[in-house]
Amino acid sequence: MFPYRNEDLRDTPLGTDRAAFSCGQADLDEYFCRHHIDDDVKRGVTRAYVLTNTTGGLIGYYTLSNYAIARTLLSSSLERKVGYEVVPAILLGRLAIQTPLHKQGVGRLLLFRAQVRAVDASRQCAARVLIVDTVDDHARNFYKRNDFQKLKGDSEQYFLDLKWIEKRLGAAAQ
Repeated sequence: MFPYRNEDLRDTPLGTDRAAFSCGQADLDEYFCRHHIDDDVKRGVTRAYVLTNTTGGLIGYYTLSNYAIARTLLSSSLERKVGYEVVPAILLGRLAIQTPLHKQGVGRLLLFRAQVRAVDASRQCAARVLIVDTVDDHARNFYKRNDFQKLKGDSEQYFLDLKWIEKRLGAAAQ
């Protein structure tokens, strides 16, 4: 892999890289390039993080927000472990990487960084699962390859148990 920095968007001067960002999906590009992401951060409805190379070049971004889901949407095994009807969660709302970096493991790196931040956040303000919205087959396949499970029902949302992520991160650190 290559050297990189993972920073809060508010702390990152991106200059002209911002307008040139392209991940190949128009809605994700527009959200970032036209500064809609900044509006959501200012309103306090999301936190945004960017991955940059050591010279400040933009690699990708992701967003995290507080969220909640009905316990009945979880897998049966996890549903039994959670005592409340509504389960606190973290939503990984958007994740995008520059098109030239596709198929190089950068998406997994960005997802890993999001998982680390989600686990850290869950230690401060309890959350049990990490949720993602899948917008197309490409996104669904990416998250399935990375161990996410589909929520029950007609939703196109997938989840990972944050306790499972935390154990996996702990094992990787040893």
